[in-house]
Amino acid sequence: MQKASGLCRNFLVLLLLVCILGSLFCYYGKQVPKKKLYVVFRLDDYSAKSSTDIEVKIIEAFRKNGLPITFGVIPFILEGDLQDPSSSKNIIPLSPLKGDILRDAVNEGTLDIALHGFSHQTNNVRKMSEFRGMDLGIQLERLGQGKNFLEGIVGDPVATFVPPWNSYDSITLRALEQLGFSTISADLSGDAPEYSRLKFLPAVSDISQLKDAVKAGRKSLDDQPVIVVLFHNYDFKEVDETRGKISYGEFAELLSWLNFQEDISIVSISQATKAIQELSSRRFVSNKINKLLTQKLLPSFFWNGDANLYLKNPKLMTSFVLVLFFYFAIMLLWAAVAFYIGSLVLRRFVLNVRRSAFFISIVLSAFSLIFIFYDLKVGMKGMVTAASVLGVNIGMFFNFHFFQRQSLD
Repeated sequence: MQKASGLCRNFLVLLLLVCILGSLFCYYGKQVPKKKLYVVFRLDDYSAKSSTDIEVKIIEAFRKNGLPITFGVIPFILEGDLQDPSSSKNIIPLSPLKGDILRDAVNEGTLDIALHGFSHQTNNVRKMSEFRGMDLGIQLERLGQGKNFLEGIVGDPVATFVPPWNSYDSITLRALEQLGFSTISADLSGDAPEYSRLKFLPAVSDISQLKDAVKAGRKSLDDQPVIVVLFHNYDFKEVDETRGKISYGEFAELLSWLNFQEDISIVSISQATKAIQELSSRRFVSNKINKLLTQKLLPSFFWNGDANLYLKNPKLMTSFVLVLFFYFAIMLLWAAVAFYIGSLVLRRFVLNVRRSAFFISIVLSAFSLIFIFYDLKVGMKGMVTAASVLGVNIGMFFNFHFFQRQSLD
């Protein structure tokens, strides 16, 4: 029994060392460089059906502070349900009033226009997307028609595409390049082929996360962090009391606060593509992987607001090692628990009973792991369960061999 307790203590000491080494790896010698933090505001769903009152107020707030904003504009909004692919109701083009608002704000330098689909009607009831899965010819036609319509209204080239529901495919990217678009702004869930010549500037934050993202950006070792803030009219309490996250007054105060921060530069998408050095597919893919490693596989206290940053050089190795340390620590903890409990319970049984318990544990664990990983879409809960199952088996294995050796002695 004393030997079992000693082995258990060794497990716990090893676990403590793993935690200490992980902390040192992540934080030792951390120095935050001076840098400029870029913030981009992107308002989606401007259309003939959207709330003109709040949109005029938003433009006025940015005009008052001398700041730019990007609007994702739907040129021909569907009259019916946007989430019903079978709906055949009329489409409503942007009204002259709405067009005048855009043109005036563009001419004075406050507004940057992005094409936000054609009619914003999904073609798939299960996975919302207007363009994903469509033939190249159809995508070229709809994107080209929407682009020409908006350019005719504002009198300036429209070079940014914001896909409805942030959903697109490789054919969409080909169509965009053929039509002369330079930038796509979706989120980090899409694809970015290495061969694509487009610039990728995905949304990574919403209004409620912005201040935390700014704090994280200031602490980040990255020399060019970007925060692309995606919001809609319904995020304002004046428009939707249920879904609203902020009032217009609070938003105006937030914008004014940002404007007085010397290390923050608020730019439009078009301005960001000129000011920011690296917006290629490489940056997109590395940020996507980093988000998978941190936000999906680690508790929030590990990454905090980092998931709301679009980094120039995400520290993928640091994230990978942190994930390894976290799950290795869980595995060791459960190994120690299983070994200790086994030493209290199984020591009373004969060797054959302990051997049977060990093999039953392996079989049950194998079925558990197959269930967890069968679709390869495992998240943090599944990984924690897998690490715990493996730890229990390791503890049972050492427990079985420890008492086997004792019985032989």
